[in-house]
Amino acid sequence: METEVTVYGPLRSATGDKTVTLEWSGGTVADAVAALVDAYPRAESHLG
Repeated sequence: METEVTVYGPLRSATGDKTVTLEWSGGTVADAVAALVDAYPRAESHLG
């Protein structure tokens, strides 16, 4: 599943963009957050 995510605040410095596209298998919000952290490891400290 491909999902476009708009990123605000401190997460923007972790992703480098206002909008990012995640490729993930679908499921729960927790799965989407895990995919975001996999793609942008610096985001983890802002999400935990």
